[in-house]
Amino acid sequence: AEAKKHLDDSIFITLTNTDGELTTDDVRQLFSPFGEIKGVRQWAKKDQKIVQFYDSRDCDNALEKMEGYSFKGGVLELKYALAHRANNDDKSQRGGPGPDRRRDRDRDRDRDRDR
Repeated sequence: AEAKKHLDDSIFITLTNTDGELTTDDVRQLFSPFGEIKGVRQWAKKDQKIVQFYDSRDCDNALEKMEGYSFKGGVLELKYALAHRANNDDKSQRGGPGPDRRRDRDRDRDRDRDR
Protein backbone atom coordinates (compact mmCIF):
# COMPACT_ATOMS: atom_id res chain seq x y z
CA ALA A 1 0.00 0.00 0.00
CA GLU A 2 1.22 3.45 -0.92
CA ALA A 3 1.76 5.82 2.03
CA LYS A 4 -0.10 9.10 1.86
CA LYS A 5 2.24 12.04 1.37
CA HIS A 6 1.53 15.20 3.32
CA LEU A 7 2.18 18.68 1.99
CA ASP A 8 4.75 20.62 4.00
CA ASP A 9 3.24 23.94 2.91
CA SER A 10 -0.49 23.31 3.42
CA ILE A 11 -2.75 23.00 6.47
CA PHE A 12 -6.18 21.37 6.59
CA ILE A 13 -8.35 23.45 8.95
CA THR A 14 -11.60 22.45 10.62
CA LEU A 15 -13.59 24.76 12.90
CA THR A 16 -15.20 22.42 15.45
CA ASN A 17 -17.83 22.72 18.19
CA THR A 18 -19.72 25.63 16.64
CA ASP A 19 -22.32 26.38 14.03
CA GLY A 20 -20.14 29.24 12.79
CA GLU A 21 -18.77 29.32 9.28
CA LEU A 22 -15.04 29.51 8.55
CA THR A 23 -14.67 31.93 5.63
CA THR A 24 -11.75 32.45 3.28
CA ASP A 25 -11.34 35.95 4.71
CA ASP A 26 -11.22 34.47 8.24
CA VAL A 27 -8.44 32.10 7.21
CA ARG A 28 -6.42 34.84 5.52
CA GLN A 29 -6.79 37.11 8.56
CA LEU A 30 -5.87 34.37 11.05
CA PHE A 31 -2.93 32.89 9.14
CA SER A 32 -1.35 35.80 7.21
CA PRO A 33 0.69 36.92 10.27
CA PHE A 34 2.70 33.69 9.88
CA GLY A 35 3.78 34.38 6.29
CA GLU A 36 2.65 34.96 2.74
CA ILE A 37 -0.33 32.82 1.79
CA LYS A 38 -0.34 31.21 -1.62
CA GLY A 39 -4.03 30.31 -1.50
CA VAL A 40 -7.05 29.26 0.52
CA ARG A 41 -9.41 26.57 -0.75
CA GLN A 42 -12.83 25.45 0.40
CA TRP A 43 -13.07 21.80 1.41
CA ALA A 44 -16.13 19.59 1.81
CA LYS A 45 -17.97 21.57 4.51
CA LYS A 46 -18.43 25.25 5.33
CA ASP A 47 -16.24 24.83 8.40
CA GLN A 48 -13.27 23.29 6.50
CA LYS A 49 -10.54 25.03 4.52
CA ILE A 50 -7.04 24.36 3.25
CA VAL A 51 -4.48 27.16 3.52
CA GLN A 52 -1.26 26.97 1.51
CA PHE A 53 1.87 28.99 2.28
CA TYR A 54 4.74 29.84 -0.06
CA ASP A 55 7.24 28.84 2.65
CA SER A 56 6.90 25.52 4.49
CA ARG A 57 8.52 27.02 7.61
CA ASP A 58 5.63 29.50 7.83
CA CYS A 59 3.24 26.57 7.56
CA ASP A 60 5.00 24.71 10.39
CA ASN A 61 4.92 27.79 12.60
CA ALA A 62 1.23 28.47 11.91
CA LEU A 63 0.26 24.87 12.61
CA GLU A 64 2.18 24.87 15.89
CA LYS A 65 0.78 28.21 17.11
CA MET A 66 -2.83 27.95 15.88
CA GLU A 67 -3.73 24.34 16.77
CA GLY A 68 -6.56 24.50 19.31
CA TYR A 69 -7.11 28.25 18.83
CA SER A 70 -10.56 29.44 19.96
CA PHE A 71 -12.50 31.13 17.18
CA LYS A 72 -16.20 32.02 16.67
CA GLY A 73 -17.17 29.99 19.71
CA GLY A 74 -15.39 26.90 18.37
CA VAL A 75 -11.90 25.46 18.15
CA LEU A 76 -9.54 25.23 15.18
CA GLU A 77 -8.26 21.72 14.51
CA LEU A 78 -5.22 21.70 12.21
CA LYS A 79 -3.36 18.97 10.33
CA TYR A 80 -1.00 18.94 7.40
CA ALA A 81 -2.98 18.52 4.19
CA LEU A 82 -2.39 15.43 2.08
CA ALA A 83 -1.03 15.59 -1.45
CA HIS A 84 -3.43 14.89 -4.30
CA ARG A 85 -3.08 11.38 -5.63
CA ALA A 86 -2.91 11.61 -9.42
CA ASN A 87 -4.13 8.07 -10.04
CA ASN A 88 -7.05 8.12 -7.60
CA ASP A 89 -10.38 9.84 -8.27
CA ASP A 90 -11.71 9.23 -4.76
CA LYS A 91 -12.33 12.73 -3.35
CA SER A 92 -11.90 11.47 0.20
CA GLN A 93 -8.24 10.82 -0.60
CA ARG A 94 -7.45 14.29 -1.97
CA GLY A 95 -6.27 17.17 0.16
CA GLY A 96 -7.96 16.08 3.35
CA PRO A 97 -6.54 15.83 6.82
CA GLY A 98 -3.04 14.51 7.03
CA PRO A 99 -1.14 12.64 9.71
CA ASP A 100 -0.33 14.16 13.07
CA ARG A 101 3.18 15.55 12.65
CA ARG A 102 4.01 16.57 16.23
CA ARG A 103 6.88 14.09 16.48
CA ASP A 104 8.40 15.33 13.22
CA ARG A 105 7.94 18.98 14.23
CA ASP A 106 9.69 18.29 17.56
CA ARG A 107 12.57 16.70 15.67
CA ASP A 108 12.74 19.69 13.30
CA ARG A 109 12.64 22.14 16.22
CA ASP A 110 15.50 20.27 17.93
CA ARG A 111 17.48 20.37 14.69
CA ASP A 112 16.88 24.13 14.37
CA ARG A 113 18.03 24.68 17.96
CA ASP A 114 21.32 22.89 17.19
CA ARG A 115 22.17 25.33 14.38
